[in-house]
Amino acid sequence: MEKVETALRYNNIQGGSFSAWCEMKNSKHRSQKTYLVLLTREPTFNRQNKQVRPVTIAEIEKVLPRVHAGSFNTERTGVSLKSRVSLKMNTKTKWFDLPVKGETIYMEEIAEKVYKERFSEETFDRMWGSDSELEEAEADESSNDGVDVITRELERVGIPDDWEDLASDSD
Repeated sequence: MEKVETALRYNNIQGGSFSAWCEMKNSKHRSQKTYLVLLTREPTFNRQNKQVRPVTIAEIEKVLPRVHAGSFNTERTGVSLKSRVSLKMNTKTKWFDLPVKGETIYMEEIAEKVYKERFSEETFDRMWGSDSELEEAEADESSNDGVDVITRELERVGIPDDWEDLASDSD
């Protein structure tokens, strides 16, 4: 936790491969923003006295190359460039707490929360339906025979119920 706090305090985060960053940066649209997600290695306790790893997110301001210490190894040929990341500090925020091993993590809930934060609850409902619509669909599926479900789906896409007979007639 101290390393993350120190890196954020000085706005000097040691990143990964500089060439990988350049490839990613050149593959996206100019108006798209890039974010850095920081996760501590050591857990801490939250207000509910549960062990968690706080996850922080911030928009990347710039990434500069830095020479990796392994580049000075006389046994090695070539120079390895790593990256040094600077963030837009006014965008830094705690995103969520990741539970420590031993606790159940409901990824669907986290994914839904992140999607709704990024887009909107209306967009989420439009894309995946509301909870009540999903529950109704699941209830319909569980109450129907599998053959009936397949038959209805075939009818929906315009395939007649006697498609097998039509296929054998053409032989």
